[in-house]
Amino acid sequence: MSLRNFDRWGLLVLRLVVGFTFVMHGGQKYFNLGFPVMTVEMSKAGIPYPELAGVVVTFVELVGGAALMVGLATRYAGLLIAIEMGVAIWRVHWSYGFFAPHGVELPLALGAAALALALTGPGDVSFDDILFGREK
Repeated sequence: MSLRNFDRWGLLVLRLVVGFTFVMHGGQKYFNLGFPVMTVEMSKAGIPYPELAGVVVTFVELVGGAALMVGLATRYAGLLIAIEMGVAIWRVHWSYGFFAPHGVELPLALGAAALALALTGPGDVSFDDILFGREK
């Protein structure tokens, strides 16, 4: 058995872990922090239209993370999450350096993983494959 036969499972593991992480972060923003707190955080980061940005970020993480987990609209979800992580690095994390808890380490890794999914697609263990067939 060739290692190539495990590709499908590698993409599934990546989608599940990255997606779950974003569902948890989006859920925290929606259910625990709320939009008023997100508005304040967006304002502190200098993000334009902070009320709207807080809603967009929350739903990109919550819905985008769920989409990654099931492999639905994977390329779009991955791209939106990667863009969000790029903005988060630029506007918030860069000034803290590389290392966690506040540096670029976590958003860089998660953003790169999301971008990798946007570039590769979901793999064949996904709703994208079931509904639309394997992309060439």
